[in-house]
Amino acid sequence: MPLIQFRRGSTAEWTAANPTLADGEPGYALPDGPLKIGNGITPWADLPESASDSATRTGAFQFDHAGALSPLGAATFTARQGFALPFDGLEFRVHYRNRNFLGEVDAVGTIDAFKAYVGEAVMGPDGPTGAFVAPPVQILAPTTLVDGVEKVTPWITPATFALTKNKRYLLSTGFTMPSAETPIALGGGGHFVSYDGDRAAQQAANAVFTPNQSFFDTWIEYRFVDDNAPTILVVSNSLSGPGNVVAATNRGDLDAWQHQWAFANGGVAASIAVGGSWAANYPASSAKWTHYDTAATPMVYDAIVLMGLLSSDVAGGAGDAAAIEVAKGSYGVVVNKARSLYPNARIIGTTSPPRQASSGDQETARLSVNAWLSSSPYQIEQCYDIDMFLRNGGTPQRLKPEYDSGDGDHWTPRAHGAVASGVPVRSRTR
Repeated sequence: MPLIQFRRGSTAEWTAANPTLADGEPGYALPDGPLKIGNGITPWADLPESASDSATRTGAFQFDHAGALSPLGAATFTARQGFALPFDGLEFRVHYRNRNFLGEVDAVGTIDAFKAYVGEAVMGPDGPTGAFVAPPVQILAPTTLVDGVEKVTPWITPATFALTKNKRYLLSTGFTMPSAETPIALGGGGHFVSYDGDRAAQQAANAVFTPNQSFFDTWIEYRFVDDNAPTILVVSNSLSGPGNVVAATNRGDLDAWQHQWAFANGGVAASIAVGGSWAANYPASSAKWTHYDTAATPMVYDAIVLMGLLSSDVAGGAGDAAAIEVAKGSYGVVVNKARSLYPNARIIGTTSPPRQASSGDQETARLSVNAWLSSSPYQIEQCYDIDMFLRNGGTPQRLKPEYDSGDGDHWTPRAHGAVASGVPVRSRTR
């Protein structure tokens, strides 16, 4: 039998060389360890010890997807968004794209002086205040963002900036719109934005929080070690976007049910949910299904959660029987596409919650569709009854008052938390 030896050396030799081990390559410090396993990116000094017991995995923090393109005006802007991870990140990078995710249309035009910083957020009673605890760290030098082409920052290792479990951070993006006609991708979620100069690196808060608005289609890719962390992919509409509120104070993306679920369960919640979408916006040919294909290693999901996916279809169809049948067919397309892409993942549907305009034929249609969904159509593994959580007992065609953000349709942070608590995906050890 051939002799297999790990790459090895004294602690001093490892420290002096500080090599980057190949993905899966073991290295051992003589005489008593530690043992470290490479990932092809992180140098020896920043690799976690005893990683041989756990595999390095890919996670995503998804900011609210963009659902429109609109000119912003010729000026220099700064936007800051709050985020956090339920793990200690080994390294991370940020993906930006100037693209209408809903319509799958790239913005045409160049955005100049595009740069990014990250730092720990100063926290207030309602979440991040928009200020940094210390001067932020630059993670992307000034560059251009062109014609919807994805821009990805370099990998940021803990030696440059470390992401600590459950700590709140701000991603600060600065850019210049050279023309008043150049379109920018607009989403929800919420951010701190200034319209009067380059403040991306400024430690102090740059503006007040603006709910239901964000720029670009943005997500954070990170690596972590936790074999038991559950992972989900969310397919949904504005019900999975916390920025769609009228009267409720919110913390932007951090209040979305999927992020609340991720922190409660130590999990990863990737999402292709976008405001304004119907089930028909996710055909088998949709580019939304390939959104995370630019990750360095493929995302692996334990469950695909179709959160309130038919809610807009039912509301928009005004109870029309033919439209409802079309919506059911579109739902089947989504289920079959998810199953073909992720054959080892559970498909979890949900009922449709009440909406302000739901009455008469429309409410009858909603209840009929919910009964159909509860039968687990297309052999989905489970239907989670969010209607039961959210409806008002006295007027079941309405949301509970404490769950109504103010427009009768969208949810308060408390409602997002209630929904998150019932999502039937937990740690892989349970």
